[in-house]
Amino acid sequence: MKILVISPYFPDEKNAFIKSIFVKEQLLDLRNSVDGIMVVSPVPFTMGITEAEKHCKNYRSKNMLVEYPRFLHLPIRLFRERMDKREAKIILKIINKNKWEFDIIHCHFTWPSGGAGAVLADQLKKPFVVTIHENKDWFEEELNSKDEKLENVWKSADQLIRVNTSDLEILHKYNNNVIFMPVGFNRNRLPILNKSVSRLKLGIDVDEIVLFSFGNLIERKGFHFLIEAVRLLIEDDRKIVCYIGGEGDYRSALEKLIEEKGLGRNIRMLGRIPEDDISTWVCACDLFVVPSTRESFGLTVVEALACGRPVVATKNGGSEEIIKDDRVGYLCEVKDPVDMAMKIKKALISQWDSEFIIAFAEDYSWQRINIELLATYQRILNRRNG
Repeated sequence: MKILVISPYFPDEKNAFIKSIFVKEQLLDLRNSVDGIMVVSPVPFTMGITEAEKHCKNYRSKNMLVEYPRFLHLPIRLFRERMDKREAKIILKIINKNKWEFDIIHCHFTWPSGGAGAVLADQLKKPFVVTIHENKDWFEEELNSKDEKLENVWKSADQLIRVNTSDLEILHKYNNNVIFMPVGFNRNRLPILNKSVSRLKLGIDVDEIVLFSFGNLIERKGFHFLIEAVRLLIEDDRKIVCYIGGEGDYRSALEKLIEEKGLGRNIRMLGRIPEDDISTWVCACDLFVVPSTRESFGLTVVEALACGRPVVATKNGGSEEIIKDDRVGYLCEVKDPVDMAMKIKKALISQWDSEFIIAFAEDYSWQRINIELLATYQRILNRRNG
């Protein structure tokens, strides 16, 4: 079986550009079970301004070929409405150039990848799958737009995959073939490390009570609520230190808030954390916190659990899909720093079984998820072949 994958973002060979790294991590495992994968991730011309254009260059890794064709795109309605056909044309050229023969098309995100996949599927008479990764706000915006192009993607796909269960009923209105499949983790990327060794490597005092969180520094991720929760917590215990990793446009606002609250000693902004260091930071903490206001699933929750760390996360639409057992963590109300502080305090005095947490997370390994994905591919091909 050979797979054509279309994704609007795909990390470069060295992961200098990491947007949608979960797509790459899934394929790195999936390639061990298929004959070949070709990934096409179109990149808009930006005169070298964006991280994608700076770092993304074509490469091959074993039986996986990755290409990043450049194309002209302007952020105006006319260009967006025609992105499906424009991207399909670009991708078709790459298919022909590489003389690539494949059995199925797998698109990540509804637009523009799903749109391009729908065009190619019709032209080449191939089945196509769409994984809908959109967060709750984004997905609701798509639904409310009543955009015929988006609805056509959902209606014409041979299979829709949603990364949470709460939207399955909605999607069944467009397509009978809808399933839930979560985002997973790669154990090779997340080794389980000793807490003391991790802290020594990072220069963290063994006596600190360490909270850790990371993600894109944008308002939706809710780090400002975490900052307020920490302010409440240190009224009882000054040993609490919260480390926040990540980069984004909201960083300066967060740093200003930390300064205004006088929390410089208790909250540390780490900037971008190299992928190889993520597990070290997670394993060094006492508790992982997810303060996001809206999510489609919650990959960082799974990654923390995979390292054996308990989690406090908001009911953001994704985290409650995972934390269904209070033996792995607690949920708090969204946009509520008081409740967040209460749940963090409760978590810090709770007894946790790290081995149970790690075993719980194994259901979200790519190895297990891809067994289901391969079975899904085969069902689609069987339906097509009658």
